[in-house]
Amino acid sequence: MDIVDLSALDLPQIFLPMEAAEVLRSLGLAEMTECALRTRAYRKQVPFHLNGRRIVFTLGDLREIVEGDERRPQRRAGAITPRAAPRPTSRRRQMPRRGAASAESWRARGSRDLRGKPENGGRT
Repeated sequence: MDIVDLSALDLPQIFLPMEAAEVLRSLGLAEMTECALRTRAYRKQVPFHLNGRRIVFTLGDLREIVEGDERRPQRRAGAITPRAAPRPTSRRRQMPRRGAASAESWRARGSRDLRGKPENGGRT
């Protein structure tokens, strides 16, 4: 791709992402939409500037994008590579064993083996 002198086009010096995408599409980067340009800026893959919290592009930024020097995010010194978090161990409640519960303890329902006996109020 030929290097284009953008200063000869008499363009403004600062562009919003929508305007920058239009300029880049007119220069042959057909896949460059506003959304793609914002996404690449957030990922720091293209040069950009912040005006407060707004992303803006200068002529120099657009020139670098047209030249095709894709930027990759730089790793910080001492950065730790992310690992998958360890799975939490699930703690299950221990169910009481049938023989361990005393007969006097309160239960919401009678146990199955006592239900049918007449001395426990069951039918025969």
